[in-house]
Amino acid sequence: MQDGMVQLPVVNLQEPAQAPTRGGAAYKPSRFNHFHTLPTGEKLAFNSLSGGLAVLDSEGWARYTALAKGEPLDPKNPVDQGLVEGRFVVPENFDELAYLKTLHLRQRYTTEAWSLTICPTIDCNFGCDYCFQRHRVSRMTEAVQAKLLEVFAQKAPRLSKFFVTWFGGEPTLAWDVVQRLSQGFLEVAERNRVEYSASLITNGYLLDEGKVADMVRYRIHLVQITLDGDAPYHDQRRHLLTGEGSFERILANLRLFLGKPVFVHIRVNVDVRNREGVPALLKRLAEEGLAHQENLRVYFAPVTSTAPPSHGVKGFCFTRKDFARIEPEYFTLAESLGLATLPYPSLQLGGCVAAHPEGFVVEPDGTLQKCWDTVGAARVRRGQPPGIRSPATCGEPCLPALDVLGPLLRRARLLPLHLASCVHGGVSLEGGLPRGHARGEGGAGVHHLQVELEAYLYFASRTCGRGRAGTSPLHGLGKGGEEDAVGREAWTAYSS
Repeated sequence: MQDGMVQLPVVNLQEPAQAPTRGGAAYKPSRFNHFHTLPTGEKLAFNSLSGGLAVLDSEGWARYTALAKGEPLDPKNPVDQGLVEGRFVVPENFDELAYLKTLHLRQRYTTEAWSLTICPTIDCNFGCDYCFQRHRVSRMTEAVQAKLLEVFAQKAPRLSKFFVTWFGGEPTLAWDVVQRLSQGFLEVAERNRVEYSASLITNGYLLDEGKVADMVRYRIHLVQITLDGDAPYHDQRRHLLTGEGSFERILANLRLFLGKPVFVHIRVNVDVRNREGVPALLKRLAEEGLAHQENLRVYFAPVTSTAPPSHGVKGFCFTRKDFARIEPEYFTLAESLGLATLPYPSLQLGGCVAAHPEGFVVEPDGTLQKCWDTVGAARVRRGQPPGIRSPATCGEPCLPALDVLGPLLRRARLLPLHLASCVHGGVSLEGGLPRGHARGEGGAGVHHLQVELEAYLYFASRTCGRGRAGTSPLHGLGKGGEEDAVGREAWTAYSS
């Protein structure tokens, strides 16, 4: 794109449209456009369906306005081409909601790919005060393992992809189960030409060279490990059951992944107690040689208290507004140290495991759950392994909360970014009854989630524009003085 449209390095067209070869067609503005005025006076344009991001100067903005008012498209004009490819304008008779719904439902109800979350154990060697699970000594029985392999073997001839997430508890406490099932899954996948891969959620304490070698062998391509700040902060909250600290050993274990074909996400859970320890953690990671590694990235998440075991930390949790203010600081520092790339809002279609009729969390005794947050909660279990073969096992209470294309959300400009959002708050854990909102904090509904995304996008747009305006990516963020109207509106609604 030249002249009126300047392409930014972060442009990421996920659902581009093809520009017509003939002129004269009538177009209309996309309902999924989001515009932000840069300090230069240019317009930063984002389309949440295509994922396209572009900068429009005065000429480009004038051309967009003309097309939005019905002026015929000129296929030879590079600005017109860019506006169409980025879906900033769409054909007059094109139903964007119907198109998005088709993409979403096709992804949710696909029968060619299958994902399972498997808990080899729900026991744990850590005593984290904010954990949402009720741990107990457990180990997946051989009978349950055999049933999982049997069901996969029955489904495999109709599958093209199979993905497993190893979860817990702490899955490394039952590593032999991971090994045995992984080997079985690989054998079935190879016989049926199914693409198999896996991920692992672990606290990282029991990792060693042998387990990392197993990950490569068993196609565990992604590992998540948590560090909650530098040692003094981390060891206060993520310690062994004996009270002994875990930071230094986990840090040493991270080096085991250097040069290995396994991608590592270092998750940093943040609340008011450890917020000051995050910068020190990032600097320590860089000092230890973990920066600028192709297979290692850091990201940040707010501590929440969604399930009863974690309710004791509710008073320490950030509001969404407060976390949105500090997260950019962390990402900016992490990026400068070579530990992260700045986040970019992208099209989310499939949703979490709860959104898929045959997506389940399998507990050690074979109990099926529809959500990671409900592992160990008998009152919301969905059945036993034979039910994996039947979409009906999902249970009716899940379905109302999963209607992300309901009347309220249809008005959201950022709806395509919301389709994979957590629906945990939309299904009551005390009986499976819909609460009427997809996620919330103190009863906040989907409208507030939309505002949350707008506030996030506002940060991203300022970050993407840095260098052009000569300002810091955090300049004026949330301070109420220099934001444009969109930013002020987002922050005002977000804090209400």
